[in-house]
Amino acid sequence: MADQRNIKKIDSLINLYFNFGLIYDDIVFVLAENHGIKISTRHLKRRLSRLNLRRRQYSLEDVVDFIKEEVKGPGLLHGYWILFAKCRDRGLQVKKRLYV
Repeated sequence: MADQRNIKKIDSLINLYFNFGLIYDDIVFVLAENHGIKISTRHLKRRLSRLNLRRRQYSLEDVVDFIKEEVKGPGLLHGYWILFAKCRDRGLQVKKRLYV
């Protein structure tokens, strides 16, 4: 039972940090430093695969089309952080560098 809870805890932490947009090496580092969980990058990738978490790359055109639609309405006054969050909520996992 304790092992199942540990696995679920680790999986939830991986899910959390993945959805924050951290890169693989940063997730491994944060797990080790903040939680005492030492895993390799390869093991992290296997767990991400098992959790069906993947980095989807969308074309720049998809992102531009979405942002154009957002700024037509009340999204016109939103900053790039909010637009980044809306892209993420829509399932468009893009790098923040695209906005700068």
